[in-house]
Amino acid sequence: MQNITFSEPQFTTSFWVNSEETCPYKETLLCVKNEVDNIDLSSPYEISCPTTPGMLGILHFPYNCYDASAHFFHAIREGDLEEIWDSIIHLLSSFLNLFCVPSSIIQGLFALSLIPVTGAIILTILIGASVGVLICIFEGGIEGISLLREIDFVKDFDFNFVIELEQLIQSSPSTESVKKILTILKENPKKYKKIFGTERFQKISELLTNIDTQSDNPCYYKKLLQDNTSQIKEIMCALMHDNLKKLHEQYTKLTPTEIEEICKKVKKQCNNNCSKKYKDQFIKQCQNQLQIKYKKLVRRVRDRVVQDIYRKVFSINEGLMHNDPEAFNEALSLVKDIQKQTIKKKIVHIIGLCALTASALVFFGIMAGFPPSIIFALFVTAFILICIRWSMHVMILDSKGWYINWSAMIPECIRKKFSTNALPYSQPDPLIMRIVLHSIPQESAAF
Repeated sequence: MQNITFSEPQFTTSFWVNSEETCPYKETLLCVKNEVDNIDLSSPYEISCPTTPGMLGILHFPYNCYDASAHFFHAIREGDLEEIWDSIIHLLSSFLNLFCVPSSIIQGLFALSLIPVTGAIILTILIGASVGVLICIFEGGIEGISLLREIDFVKDFDFNFVIELEQLIQSSPSTESVKKILTILKENPKKYKKIFGTERFQKISELLTNIDTQSDNPCYYKKLLQDNTSQIKEIMCALMHDNLKKLHEQYTKLTPTEIEEICKKVKKQCNNNCSKKYKDQFIKQCQNQLQIKYKKLVRRVRDRVVQDIYRKVFSINEGLMHNDPEAFNEALSLVKDIQKQTIKKKIVHIIGLCALTASALVFFGIMAGFPPSIIFALFVTAFILICIRWSMHVMILDSKGWYINWSAMIPECIRKKFSTNALPYSQPDPLIMRIVLHSIPQESAAF
């Protein structure tokens, strides 16, 4: 057996791999100890503002093209499917925007009566408008896919359930919270029986039903909740432990199955080659998989929260298993932070979809011959929504809670140059993780 440990300050986990079945160089690997520091846990490809068709497209085309291409080829090498789709769609829309630039210039000159009306000019404007609609569809696809990722992420966990339970232990509990919780339990009883156990699930349902029946009597309702605060906290503790454990296993480490798959893949690549090459390829593949998982989580809750998850989730879960009050508070704070981030991300993508819809209507209106006043109103609406989307992405997404970080409007290199104080809510430093391969005594392997 081979023990593989992935560790980071305050974050450690181990995986066991059957070397006899998957490692062709078992004898060499079992006596190797190697540490690889600084796995490049870089941020995923993400744009702060969707590409909107127009004359300004030519200005940011070179950078957009270079950035999307670099991320696309990097994602191909890593096998990051999400980043491949995001970068290639944005790359296509950037190239299509080149066709809109001549049309936009001609349209502006035509509106100012600086050029005569000819069939060629009208055809150019119509082609540019149709390409503009296509660009909005592509960019809207990116926003839609990102929104669906957020929705699926929220469905996978019970963070909203925890927040509703937390409302019950507040000084002014809402009567609607108990009803919502009972609805959640009734919709998916198998899931929560697995978390709480069948007997405990029945007791929780009975307790909450009993409390709900007293919702018409505010004083007694509040007293019932106060008397059962400890039980509600136990429910929250079990839920948070289960969800943070799932988050930890799904996004912050490699599972034994994934390790086995990597071993088999490397075995095929390095057949009849030296064991050193096998070991190097194995470590590289593990790095790539960790990088993909990191980026996948960042796309859903952003860098700042992901760093908190990587550094805290393991120790928090250990504390929750021992009913540590400090771990409970840390877990609740982390869950609330994750939930707020998902809400903010949803809002940003919904605003982006609305902005691109308004932009598409502008170009559709040009093709359909809408009155200039309607086209202008749609243009202003699209412009305002794009500005709101960009502002939220820059100033709120990377902030804790709903704090608006106005200084984020200034490029970070300039802020660092003119400020001696630490910048609030700036991008955190990259995580440092390690992959450690080491042998274990034969008797321990047998055990």
